[in-house]
Amino acid sequence: MRKFELFENRSEILIFLTVIISIFILNLGYEWVKFKEFKSSKFHFLDAKVEHSYLKTKNSKTYRVLKLDSGEFSFYTTTKKDANISRYDRLNLGVVTSSISYKDWLKKRFYLPSFKIKKLKPKPNFKQNIINFIDSQHSSDKIKELYVTLYLATPISKELRDDVTKWGIAHVVSISGFHLGIIFGVIFLTITPIYRYFQRRFFPYRSSYFDISIFAFCLMVFYLFLLDFTPSFLRSLVMAFIGFLFLIKNIRILSFYTLFLTILLSVSFIPHLLFSIGFYFSCLGVFYIYLYAHHFGEIKYTKFNIITHAILLNLYVYFAMNIPVYHFFHTLAFSQIAVIPIGYIFVIFYPVSILLHIFGVGNLMDGMLLEFLNYEISTFQTQIPAPLFYIMNLLLLPAIRYKFIALFLAFIGILPLFFIV
Repeated sequence: MRKFELFENRSEILIFLTVIISIFILNLGYEWVKFKEFKSSKFHFLDAKVEHSYLKTKNSKTYRVLKLDSGEFSFYTTTKKDANISRYDRLNLGVVTSSISYKDWLKKRFYLPSFKIKKLKPKPNFKQNIINFIDSQHSSDKIKELYVTLYLATPISKELRDDVTKWGIAHVVSISGFHLGIIFGVIFLTITPIYRYFQRRFFPYRSSYFDISIFAFCLMVFYLFLLDFTPSFLRSLVMAFIGFLFLIKNIRILSFYTLFLTILLSVSFIPHLLFSIGFYFSCLGVFYIYLYAHHFGEIKYTKFNIITHAILLNLYVYFAMNIPVYHFFHTLAFSQIAVIPIGYIFVIFYPVSILLHIFGVGNLMDGMLLEFLNYEISTFQTQIPAPLFYIMNLLLLPAIRYKFIALFLAFIGILPLFFIV
């Protein structure tokens, strides 16, 4: 069957880009109005939820740092070190707005000086009830945080981040397209036999793939709201939905068009994604998967079986991602190559752990997980020069055309070893 292209001529491309740019400008204008409204008063009182609360010492002074979520944006503030404020507490506080810029506002994450901080009575909601349900099944604070982060994309503490970074699995813990794929797979495996039982008897004219896909997308939209529009999951869901529409219209799915369209649509409607490292990593990871398939896919290299391709794909993406990852996160450990086999294990672990929590026995693997996270591993600090990072990004588009550039992007993944400080 012939696959249709997304755009048939340049006029359609121009119309699409005009619409996308117009939406982007309108959203920038809308954010500007909200920014000016927020800045119209030097002081504001906000209700916010505590995402993190920790002590920090600077210039011989110790104080408490709070990361707060107001619903509209996240922000940092400080208070006295002996303040009895814990994660998930709800606060009412005054903030000083004079220090933030429009760029800060677009990022949706900045620092605000605060005053008159007071705790509010707990106000349970659906998400907090889930967090409490997960927490009640574990005695270790680290394991509690691991599962809550894994299921609900809550901010991760420095201690846990260090533990997962030394194994190279920070992206596995952070909810993304990897998790979306597993969830979709579980939904289809679970629902398809039930659906087809009724389909054969009552509505044989319906498509099980279409109906179950729509049901899965509805669940994932609800999950997206529960995750507070986590950028990497948002990108994955938008891309999955575009792919679904392309499939219906018989348009080629696995193409760079799909990825670029996803990026444009996501950024045009949610401008702060331009400043999201998570969104950048999520898009870049998918780009490298497409790049491998484009140049080295099974159609061109039939002597490789699917298992060989799976191994080579993981190695290619791992090395190609090293420069951008170590540019932002400087901890390097030789154990991080373990992310490849761990990724396959996670495909089983993730749905099984969810099932265990549903039945209230989520603690069955706690001992094993604690040993894994607490295992002592030597780590190093590497500093990727900014010019190397920018050159890598400039080579992304030419790599689509030239295979040797695609290989080069993976080859330079060994360079972080030469920048250990």
